[in-house]
This record gives sequence, C-alpha cells and structure tokens, in this order.
Amino acid sequence: MQEIWTVFNKAADFNTLAKQLKVDPVLVRILRNRDLTTYEEMAQYLGKTDFSGYDGMLLKGMAEAVPLLLDKLKAGRHIRIISDYDVDGIVSNYILYQGFTRLGRELLPEGSNIDYVIPHRMKDGYGLNVRLIEEAVEQGVDTIVTCDNGIAAIEEIAYAKKKGLTVVVTDHHEVQEQLPDADSIIDPKQKDCRYPFAQICGAVVAYKLIEQLYRQCGVKEEELVPFYPYIAMATVCDVMELRDENRFIVRRGLSYMRQAFRDGKLEPGLSALMEANKLDADKLTAYSFGFVLGPCLNAMGRLSTAVWGLKLLLETSKDKAAWRAMRLTQMNEIRKAMTKQNQRMACELAEQEVYSNDRVLVLYLKECHESIAGIVAGRVREHTGKPVLILTDSKEKGILKGSGRSIPEYDMFAALSAHKELFVKFGGHRMAAGLSIESQKLQTLCQCLNQDCTLSDKDIARKRHIDMRMPVPYITESLVLDLSLMEPTGNGNERPLFAVKGMILNRLWIVGQNKNVLKMKFLDGQGAGVSGVFFGEQPLALFEEFPDECYACIEAAAERGELVNIAMSLLYQPTINEYNGVKSIELKILAVKYEE
Repeated sequence: MQEIWTVFNKAADFNTLAKQLKVDPVLVRILRNRDLTTYEEMAQYLGKTDFSGYDGMLLKGMAEAVPLLLDKLKAGRHIRIISDYDVDGIVSNYILYQGFTRLGRELLPEGSNIDYVIPHRMKDGYGLNVRLIEEAVEQGVDTIVTCDNGIAAIEEIAYAKKKGLTVVVTDHHEVQEQLPDADSIIDPKQKDCRYPFAQICGAVVAYKLIEQLYRQCGVKEEELVPFYPYIAMATVCDVMELRDENRFIVRRGLSYMRQAFRDGKLEPGLSALMEANKLDADKLTAYSFGFVLGPCLNAMGRLSTAVWGLKLLLETSKDKAAWRAMRLTQMNEIRKAMTKQNQRMACELAEQEVYSNDRVLVLYLKECHESIAGIVAGRVREHTGKPVLILTDSKEKGILKGSGRSIPEYDMFAALSAHKELFVKFGGHRMAAGLSIESQKLQTLCQCLNQDCTLSDKDIARKRHIDMRMPVPYITESLVLDLSLMEPTGNGNERPLFAVKGMILNRLWIVGQNKNVLKMKFLDGQGAGVSGVFFGEQPLALFEEFPDECYACIEAAAERGELVNIAMSLLYQPTINEYNGVKSIELKILAVKYEE
C-alpha cells in the first residue's frame, strides 16, 4: 500500500510552555500537534488541573428523564433495560441495572422491579424490535430504557407507545432526520444539545443518567466511583476519540482499576477477567481494554449471547466469576481463530482484479460468521486503505447482513444514507456501519457507492503523521518518561511518532515463539548504535517495498546472521528496554523507507 509521510509543523513558544508545565519541550511540541494551544489546555491534558468532566444535566433530555424515572422507581414500576450487544451496550446495561437497582432499594422497602434484555445478535439484530416489545408487554413491563441504541428505532418505539409503554432512549449514535416518539431522549448528537463534548459513548450517557439520579436521591458521590473502569473500557472499545472528556474518563478509570485490583476491591467479574487473561495491574493500559478485556466480553455476544458478558460483570461470587471469565476467554480464542481465517480470505478477495478499480470495497464472504464481519472489515481496511463492507448470509433467506469500517476521508453513514432505499435496515456513524440488504441488491449497492465515491489515490494511501524528526542522540530516558504522560493513548490521541533519516541497518534476526519479532541493530551517521524491534506475523514484510536485491540481502542476513549495510529512514517510537537490571533505549519500528 502507498504510504504518505507528513511532518507536523505547528508553531508555539515551546520552551516557555515547557518551563511552565515542567516537561520537555518535545512533549509540548507533540501536544501542539494534538491541537492544544494554551497552557490551560495542556495543563488539563496532563492532569495538572481539577477537571472532572462535564455536567450531565447539560445533555438534552436529561431534565425530563430524571423525574420521570424517579417517579417510576418510587411507584415500583417494572423497568426493562434493553441494550446493544457490544461492549458499550453490555457496560451501559450494567451501569443502568446496577444504578436502578441501588435506587430501587433506596426508594421502596421491597425494591423496584428492574430487569434487562440484550438482543441476540443473529436472532434479533441490533436494537429494539417488535418481538422484544411484545414480550415486554406480555411480561408486564411498564417502562423500557434503551442504552447504546434507540435513536433510530422510529417504528419500534411508535409501536411500544401504541402498546402503552413508557420509553426513555439513551444513546450516542448519529441522529437521523426524524426522532423517535419517546418520552425522553438523551443523546449528545441531538440538535441544540448543550453538552460541551458530543463524542462520548453510550455507557458514558448511561453513567451521566445514573449520576443525576443519585444526586437527586442524595446518594453519596463515592458510590459512582466503581463505575469508572467500566465507562473507561466502553470508551476505548467503542473507539471513541481519546481527547477532552474521553481521555479524562479513561485515565481516571485505569487509575482506579489498578488500585482497586491491587487492594482486592475490584468487582469479582472484572477482577476474574483480568486474572483469566494474566493481566498485571501495574501494566494495565487502554490497550488492555481494547484488545484483551473488551474482546472477551464481546466474544460470547458474537458467537452465542451477550448476556454472558453482562452476567460476568454482575457476578458476586468469586468462584462463579472465575468460571465465567475463563469461559469468555476461551470463546474469544475461538473467535480470534475464525477472524484470522476470514481475514485471509477477505484480503485475497480484495486483491482480485475485479475489485482493482473500486474505491469502496463491498465484499461477500459466504462462510463468514456475521458477528465478526465488522472485525474482518476493519482488518481489510488496514490492508487496503479503502472503506470496506463485509456481507454474509443471514438466517433469513435472501437477506445478507454485514458491517462496514471506513477511513477518515469517507463518511460511511452519509454514503449509505444516500441509498437508504436499498436496505432492509442500516445504521451507524461516519467510521462504521451495520446493515441488512436483499441479496439481489448487493451488486447495485457496490455500483452506487463506487459511482458516488470521490476518494483519490492520496485519500486511500496510508497516512503517517510524524510529530517531529528526531535523531537518535536526542532520545533520553527522561524524554521517554515525559512522553509517557500522553497515556492513555489511542484513537484521536495517538502515541507520538518520530522519524530519522540516514540510519544504517547493521544486523537483524527473527525471534519469538511464533517467529513474529524482528530484532535489529542500527548505526546513525556518526556511528552511534541503537536497537530496534518490529512486531508482525511476517516480520520481513517491513522491507517488502525495498528493491529486490536489497530485500534478498536482508532475508539472507536474517537467516544466516550476516552483517547488513543498507541505508534507510525510520518511523519509530522510543521505548526503554530493561534486561538484567540494565536499561537502554530501544526503537519500536513502525515503518521504513529505502534510501538510495
């Protein structure tokens, strides 16, 4: 894939700001690259101020929802929570269930009647449906509270209202032209919503609701603290941008989770999931949420029912929690194997001649389990640089289901909305979507999306945004520690990326049980040496764009331990490697370019 390397060039008084913040000027330069301009913004980012999030009452619909739900709780009405089946949905459901149940005990001697439902991914699909509403009516439900869904359920909520149900929507997805006729809608994407930061996940919306209900009932603020790790995990797993309030939420959640785990005060379910995945509390990061814990919660919802994940979080017995956590972890291993197989097939399909001119890839994978279509779409997007939709057979004859993953330059939700007449159902946002479509309309969808698409070669090239050029001698242990203040990093707050020219690859060798780690030694122009490391299933693919004779030389050197003498530019992140008590600078290599 073509790569474009660009270096940020944003101006500021780096030295003065660095003195005020008591950090290295390099860190200030990087914060400026993240669009922070003032001392106040940078101080908040670094946790040097008392920022504690925004007032939930600023969310449109909150003022109506709080008294309505308090009345229902005081009257002992049957309240049912209906969520999405992903991590954000599971966590949203957990927070509302725990919060409503706590308030029910406070407001009624016998407690309120609270329960939950998570739609089955394959049987029900996303969000509310008529079956769930009819089931609620039959079981005497008075009020449905949605979380991480509901904003697009126009017809379903109209049906629920016709049946006499009260409906409160809590969601964070994009608002369509028409709003559902719910009794209250809390969604930061609504027009005229005064909430300062609209890019929060569904679990944070749910948390803000419980926070306001607790305050109205005089429940102590510290009872909200155990929710911190959950909303942090949901924020990361739903790929929210880690800036502004989201970054504060994740940093606070990680801090509490580390300490609570050490002290034995973390809830049994979350604690058991950490233990099942052999996570060290001191090394817990946003990556742990997004690529270890979150996928385990998701796994059962993909291959069976997401209720498994919610029951783990609600579990109070340590022994039962350990069993549930192990089961979820095992299921995630099965899911990973399925994903790897379908990823390979999808990438091979994407490289076929018939798709060579398509800017938007619409791929049909007959054998792909519909629950992993989104993951596979994301992997193909990484491989090709293009927006990708993966479709597969559903249990409903003649209907395909699928998921899409986009690139920043392409608004997938808007593109699908332009052809909404093609779909049985669709929803999502700029970067991702889910859909159902009749199989005979698949080709039409592909044609329409590509006819409309205006993406250029530059748009679909892999973008590497370099924070600054930095020769190796400038890297110190002190600088690396200062750079760690950027954690938690992730979407919208990427780890700093540096570049250097004129590095000579001196030696390399492949290590690791799976032979997926490439160790390297480099020399700079002055002869100073530094170690480098690259991780990948096929580590020598790092050099695949090099001239054939250079690649052959590198391949032979890796196999036989021969010396190499090839000049290249590096994209890297500096790290500290500690071995036998000795610390040294090591470069984590992200990409290389051949130099003549």
